[in-house]
Amino acid sequence: MNKLELIKKLRNNPERFWKVKLFDELGFRRKQCKNCGKFFWTLDEGRKTCPAK
Repeated sequence: MNKLELIKKLRNNPERFWKVKLFDELGFRRKQCKNCGKFFWTLDEGRKTCPAK
């Protein structure tokens, strides 16, 4: 399995592979960037893009 295949598999089940108890406790949300399509964690409900430059 190459890197792209692995990322696709992980994205299909984020609750299993990226669920972090601390994020739940602090209120983080997992979102998908509208510009690049990558996923990111944020506390800002209105944020639409990842912090990547």
